[in-house]
Amino acid sequence: MSTLHIENVPGDLHDRLRELAERRKRSLDSEVLDLLTQAVRDAEFRQSQKEILAGLRQKRFQPGAEVPDSLDLLREDRAR
Repeated sequence: MSTLHIENVPGDLHDRLRELAERRKRSLDSEVLDLLTQAVRDAEFRQSQKEILAGLRQKRFQPGAEVPDSLDLLREDRAR
């Protein structure tokens, strides 16, 4: 397992993390590791949602070859 050292952590953030770990009866290391894991999972989920939505938007706004040109449809309708 790898080691991660974080420098210059603001004192108030360190205190809040320590208090959260104490409330959950965990070590500071395990609490921070859990929070980092959740943050990465959430970021990956949000990124995958953005990619899915971008793909849907692209399909929605870029008709394929099977969709007739609207100008041709208007001309055809007016010619009737």
